Amino acid sequence: MVRPVRGPRAEVGFFGLQNHDRNSTVYFREVAVLPTDKSPVPIDNSERGRILSYYHATRKQILDATSGLSTEQWKFKPAPEKWSVAEVVEHLALTEDFIFGYATSFLQHSLPQPADIKITNEQLVKQMTDRSAPAQAPAEVRPTGRWQPGIELVGQFRSHRDRLIDWLIETKEPLKRAWAPWGGTTVSVYDALFMIPAHTERHLQQIREVIANANFPKK
Repeated sequence: MVRPVRGPRAEVGFFGLQNHDRNSTVYFREVAVLPTDKSPVPIDNSERGRILSYYHATRKQILDATSGLSTEQWKFKPAPEKWSVAEVVEHLALTEDFIFGYATSFLQHSLPQPADIKITNEQLVKQMTDRSAPAQAPAEVRPTGRWQPGIELVGQFRSHRDRLIDWLIETKEPLKRAWAPWGGTTVSVYDALFMIPAHTERHLQQIREVIANANFPKK
């Protein structure tokens, strides 16, 4: 018998056992499916709760830190080369989708699983939140005054974050079984998505530094 050419078989998805026409009756004594390293297993409830807690907490911290600021306070710059609170929040809103798109692109095109994990989730977060090492923002996420300081700008940050939170609540993607390059090493997509709230926490420190400046407008 000559078998038809079907091309490479998918690693996940539908499979059939002796498929017949609708009028045939086929019985199997026992069928077992064993998971493999490539099986699409979503994150468990504790993992989902942990990342969602970080997203919610940093969202609230930004909203609290910027609540009630006047236009003058939003636009105050400690120095010509420093960012204002408005510029920081604009950068945060833009970076939400930037990191999310990068990380989740590896769900379909994962790197091979590393032989050993060179950096932990906690170490990744610590690196991101450490402001002692200055970083240059990519051109795509640099602030340019896209939105008016205040309600419009806060609304943009909130809508970007809320979309990601909704996605994390619903996703069935195997976030811990897909791998992405990050900072010279390989991390799970789950860990890469932690970099969004960690990045928020990093710039929350910057907002507080601006507000604590001696020349920050009283109102």
